[in-house]
Amino acid sequence: MMKATAVIGRFRDDIFTHKRGHSASAVECYMEEYKASEEEAVEFLWKKISNAWKDVAEECQKPSLFPVAITECVLNLARLVGVLYENGDCFTNPHLIKDHLKSLFIDPVPL
Repeated sequence: MMKATAVIGRFRDDIFTHKRGHSASAVECYMEEYKASEEEAVEFLWKKISNAWKDVAEECQKPSLFPVAITECVLNLARLVGVLYENGDCFTNPHLIKDHLKSLFIDPVPL
């Protein structure tokens, strides 16, 4: 489950940040190794992310040697990655997620 969460985080980050050119990303590596276009590389990484989510879901369904609290922490980390990259690269540009955080902590939905 941790490996799948790491795949989700790394590949989503690489998809959204590879054009900055700060370091090698999975997009550029795939393009170089398979002589593929950027679109093909990104499509391949999205498939890997989808498979990683399936692995996370499968791990959540079966009994584990770890306490539920640990499993939930890993699941929530994977969910956080989804939120951080839902509307662009909010990890690098936190101002993009400011309204979302405000709605969670300052203006929560009344129950």
